[in-house]
Amino acid sequence: MKFLDRIFSRKNSDSPAAFQEDDHASQAGAGERAGTVSSFHRKGGWTKKMRVQLDKARNGDKQAYVHVIESIFENPIPINNPRMSLKEVTLLLSCNPRFTPPREIEAVETAAEYQKCHEELSGLLSEMKQVIAGFPSSGISRAQIDTICDAAGYELHISNSTSMHSHAGGYVPHLDVSVDISKSKSAVEQICMDKSPHTTNILHKIQHKHDFSIQTGTCTSYTERKVGFSDEREMAKMELQQRGNPRYDPDNYFLK
Repeated sequence: MKFLDRIFSRKNSDSPAAFQEDDHASQAGAGERAGTVSSFHRKGGWTKKMRVQLDKARNGDKQAYVHVIESIFENPIPINNPRMSLKEVTLLLSCNPRFTPPREIEAVETAAEYQKCHEELSGLLSEMKQVIAGFPSSGISRAQIDTICDAAGYELHISNSTSMHSHAGGYVPHLDVSVDISKSKSAVEQICMDKSPHTTNILHKIQHKHDFSIQTGTCTSYTERKVGFSDEREMAKMELQQRGNPRYDPDNYFLK
């Protein structure tokens, strides 16, 4: 997925690294690689590997079930429905390039990649939620998995600007790109209030939720913005301390 590869391929020394595929078999945080992306996204095969784990989990494989949950946290993913459809964004690319600044064209191309990525991911996320909540011995409800997915992601908003601007005599609709993390922060707060064993595991994951950079802005004023989750990581850390710093335990996801 080009969009995910683009925003997660940038190294960021201030960001906790993504978890390894076999993280559930070790203590939370073990085996991290500072400043790198997860193997799923780096190889571009996250969707394919996720579907393999979903098929196994549907057949009652507990290890695959754990993989599905952990994979949600491999990289923050956009969880909101876009304000503009893929068709609407793609139409912006039909503007006469003579009157469209290069940065605007790049922004629209990136937005089109995102919309396509979102369409592919939205259906897969729905399957993931169904498998997790429907697993025979799952201790996680559908409402809880919705909160978990919100806590693992962020909101990316892409919309048309309020007016048409003129460049060199041609009228060009401009794109407005912004990021909102208030929903994910609220979800983390809900998880902190839920004093259950499986939320302890989730807090371990949130504690290592890593930052990333993305182009945001409007018209030709696009800038590289660092999207940081330090507040969420700190909330998770403090809550784990209040719980007595329990270890990450895959069995916490299942009914006793």
